[in-house]
Amino acid sequence: MTKILPLLLISLLPLKAVAQDYFFKQYRVENGLPSDIVKACAQDSLGYFWMATDDGLVKYDGIKFTTFREAMHNNYAKGFLATRSGRLLAYGDLDFLEIKNLGDTVVFESVLPVSRNPTANSLTYPKFVYEDLHGNIWVSESQSVVKMKKENFTRYSFDLANRSPQFLRSFAYFEDKAQQLFISSFQGNVFLFDPLKDSFSLQSEKLPNEIEFVSTFNGKLIIGSSSGLYESDLLESGGFSAPKLKFKINNVSYVAHVRGTQYFIATRDLQHYIADFDKNVFSTISNRITNVNHGYVSKEGDLWLSGNDGLILIKEKSIQEASEHINNFIESIAEDPVTGEIYYATSTTLFSYNAATKKNRIEQVIPSGYFQSILFSNDEMWVANAFKVSLYKSKKLVKQFDFSRDARFISDMIKDVRGNVWLAQSGNPDVYMLDADRQLTRVKIPLGSEGTINMVYEGNGGVFVASTGKNSYLFHKPYDATEFQNISKPVTFVTHADFGVTDMAIYDNTIWLASSEGLLKMDDHKIERVDLGATFSALPVKSITVYSPHELLLSNAYGMLLYNTSRGTYDLFNESSGLLSNTVTPRGLFISRTGSVWIGTSKGLCFTTRSLTDLQKTPTPRFTDTHVNGKHVQLNPRQEIEYGSFISIQVSSITFPEKEVALQYQLSPDTIWRNANGTEITFSSLRAGSYSLNVRSKKNGSYSWSATANLTFKIAKPFWQQSWFIFASFVAASSLVVITVVWANARNKIRNKELQLLIAERTSELKLINEELELRNAELDRFVYSASHDLSAPLKSILGLINVAKMEKSIDAMENYLDLMKRSILKLESFIKDIISYSRNTRLEVKKELIDFDAMIQSVWADLLFTPDAAKIKFQSTNELRSEIRSDETRLRIVFNNLLSNAVKFRKADTDSYIKVIASEAPDWYEFVVEDNGIGISSEYKEKIFDMFFRANERAQGSGLGLYILKETLSRLNGTVKVESVLGQGSKFIIGLPK
Repeated sequence: MTKILPLLLISLLPLKAVAQDYFFKQYRVENGLPSDIVKACAQDSLGYFWMATDDGLVKYDGIKFTTFREAMHNNYAKGFLATRSGRLLAYGDLDFLEIKNLGDTVVFESVLPVSRNPTANSLTYPKFVYEDLHGNIWVSESQSVVKMKKENFTRYSFDLANRSPQFLRSFAYFEDKAQQLFISSFQGNVFLFDPLKDSFSLQSEKLPNEIEFVSTFNGKLIIGSSSGLYESDLLESGGFSAPKLKFKINNVSYVAHVRGTQYFIATRDLQHYIADFDKNVFSTISNRITNVNHGYVSKEGDLWLSGNDGLILIKEKSIQEASEHINNFIESIAEDPVTGEIYYATSTTLFSYNAATKKNRIEQVIPSGYFQSILFSNDEMWVANAFKVSLYKSKKLVKQFDFSRDARFISDMIKDVRGNVWLAQSGNPDVYMLDADRQLTRVKIPLGSEGTINMVYEGNGGVFVASTGKNSYLFHKPYDATEFQNISKPVTFVTHADFGVTDMAIYDNTIWLASSEGLLKMDDHKIERVDLGATFSALPVKSITVYSPHELLLSNAYGMLLYNTSRGTYDLFNESSGLLSNTVTPRGLFISRTGSVWIGTSKGLCFTTRSLTDLQKTPTPRFTDTHVNGKHVQLNPRQEIEYGSFISIQVSSITFPEKEVALQYQLSPDTIWRNANGTEITFSSLRAGSYSLNVRSKKNGSYSWSATANLTFKIAKPFWQQSWFIFASFVAASSLVVITVVWANARNKIRNKELQLLIAERTSELKLINEELELRNAELDRFVYSASHDLSAPLKSILGLINVAKMEKSIDAMENYLDLMKRSILKLESFIKDIISYSRNTRLEVKKELIDFDAMIQSVWADLLFTPDAAKIKFQSTNELRSEIRSDETRLRIVFNNLLSNAVKFRKADTDSYIKVIASEAPDWYEFVVEDNGIGISSEYKEKIFDMFFRANERAQGSGLGLYILKETLSRLNGTVKVESVLGQGSKFIIGLPK
């Protein structure tokens, strides 16, 4: 193994201290496994994972689990052997076969037949398979072992005293420094194989009883048994020394070499351990797993455990915990330059952490306080707790400053190169400066109307202050200046809620801002938002710091990002990388003098001593499945896919955690890399031709892009692009041309006659249209003339009355003139309303909607109640409709308003006046009748009352537009209007409206 799991622990620690370094993930039935009972796990030559379960063989490609029950005669799969030549052998109760994974298909080939009873050419219930240094394959049975050398098959039987009582374990194998092969029975008896005699001899040295595991690591023989874990030395001359109890751990089932002297010890119980063989210490891991059967270290160095709780992934975290699960927000981080200790604070407690001893120490507890900032300078330590700032030397308090009068926390502190200490206080429009003599000065910040100071920062020859406020978020004061200047650049991109800057960093004369609108880049000319992709660009950034040349560390809701300023790329570190929480606190990123990164989260402090720029390569992705129009296919360069097909390609890097991987693809001849949506890449409506699909993947954390995987395929030409169709089309087109010419000549003669008739018909239609236009123009001229006259007449009347009123001194006469003016104004208002109604009807589109007839009629009548004489009229509405009306309510209101207002206007004095409205319906029409007993209409005027500006009665003081507008309105609704009237007796208007 070239990559092994790194160091877990080197001493016996509390249970919670082990889990901090590792990411655990469990796969069970609900994740796709056919059974929670997993006996073993292995990887094939392509990197795919295989599980031996109680429900058959299972393949995992990083996307889904696929069960191959038909591959074995019996569902009880037991284990695997990956040979040095790359073969993957699998065995079960009744099977011993080779798995040949071809990528998108799997072939299972029998290696040896297996039967329930041993025969000369078959195995029986294989329990373990081993490959020796000479390439021989050994298979353990209950009471014998079988050697396979090429095609040869030899069985070596042992007596009943060495018969295994277990279903999973019997004989174990190991080889010494002289390449001698030994086997050990479950009872601990050891036998040496003599290749010359082709036989085994019993050795005097015994191993412990009830052996579950035997293997050699680093010149040592490791034995796991029911009574504990034992160790023996492999002798230079051959053989081994007497085993000694190494760790008193009962029921050891498997031992996995982790790294160096570190081992993972699995048991048949719930507890499992990490042990350091050099230091003779072991510690319990926090996750309880039932009955571990097997352990496998993958090609990436991850540990996979097979047990009765499914398959367990144990993966090293690159980021470790320092704060021992305090489960609280980290408010500030600083480093003591003298001792190198890291100081950090929660709201109530100040801690120190010694990286060498991995010990935390409580320095100060103030339950009623609130630590928010820590600052070191040589042998001085400044601590801001709520409203007070304390200065310590050699951990002794020497001075304290009280800022409680301003009633806000001291949220940030820095010390500039001149020895001045700057303090930022939230809600205070000033910042404080303590000079070298500890004299306090307030310096004004020209904040915006709602600005709040968030932080103070030193760089570029002066001091910066960052705050909230879209137009005033950044201020600068050179060292020799006395005032801060607003250096904020106009924000041109769209912002949300309260814009503010919470942290900043300066690199290469560029200011980088952590803001509520994402990562911002500001220079002398402009400010712009950095493109971090659709997911991250607009997310608020809380913390930022310079990590190395061209590398920034920043945080958002997804965790911590390492951003490369020259390439515009980033790496994401989150909880699966070891962060205690993806929520990193404001200004929660700190880099020590040794280059370690310290991260303050909502659940405590964590750190990494590894270089974040030292990248491992992500495993090359593989094409796991391809569907064309929903059918599974195996693509190859010669295969043609039907034109217009929908292609779905599943891709996996087979790296874990599987959801922490980003995929990009490139489809030639396009050279642009595009982000894939999950693990599926789809194409539709591709043009005919050959294509090459390139795919690469990148894992979160310190990983680079993988090598490129390539898949080529062809899209067939549609039939209309194929040569036979083109030739047939040419022949057909030529024939069609000849036929068309002959037919066209004959048709043209007939068509000429038809055209002459059509021209005559069109000429007649144009004549009628011109006559209609002349009528409309005359009507328009009349409208303009009458409208101007009717608009100006009341105004002239009002002006005349005003002139007469100026000469009149009598109050009664003045009131009479005012009444006359009022009448003119009302007349003018009525005319304007008619013009508006006319305009609306001609301009607005018909809008169909459900109408409550009763509510509409009552509303129209209510609007007329305040007109003269309306209160003297009895109004009655009868609704005989059986269905709802769907029409244009605005236009219907115009119709009924004109009819009802006319009925009021032309009531007959000294009579009991009434107006009746009746609504009924026929199969295809609605009918509305408006009847009154007013003065009526003379028969000679009945055909003219719907003309523009026609007045049939000298009492008609209106515009003459009302009934004209009514008829035009009904024409837009495809409706009709009829009138029945007898002079002196009343009128009846009948409205028809189609359903």
